[in-house]
Amino acid sequence: QEDNVTESQLGKAVLALVRNDSESALQSLVHLVNKSTENIDAYMALSNMYREKGWFNRSIDIRRRLLSRSILRPHQRRAIMLEMVKDYEHAGLLDRAVSAMAAILDATDPTRQDYEMLARLHENAGQLQSAYEYWKKAGNTEYQAYVRVELARNEYLTGNEKVARKFLGQALKLN
Repeated sequence: QEDNVTESQLGKAVLALVRNDSESALQSLVHLVNKSTENIDAYMALSNMYREKGWFNRSIDIRRRLLSRSILRPHQRRAIMLEMVKDYEHAGLLDRAVSAMAAILDATDPTRQDYEMLARLHENAGQLQSAYEYWKKAGNTEYQAYVRVELARNEYLTGNEKVARKFLGQALKLN
């Protein structure tokens, strides 16, 4: 019987999303998670909808509660953590996004995409040297060069032409 309720509410949420009725989809997902507390996918969908609406605290809170569960499989934990990084980023909490992404890299076998995401987060936070290091780990020379040019521009604006030329030289070698 509980499976029928789950399928019914999930079906209603999907149909509402197809109709671009996010309010009805949200209501169906809330109803579903209230009835079936074990459905991690429903919690993730609800959390994503909260993020889309700009309700970042709600989204982050759901993900924190999910991460406290001991029954999570490693891939589920990783997926939840990655979504939390996106929540932090969308909320403008770049320092938390960087920390959360660094924790993912420490806890798992990082992929190229993980390094690229952390590099982009550092870049958005204005931490260009750290961004450069992660673009390097990702093997992306184009972005390494871009960051070197940005570092050169910053050095030039502060009057440090010698260091600016060094960064530009490094950028040219990368291309």
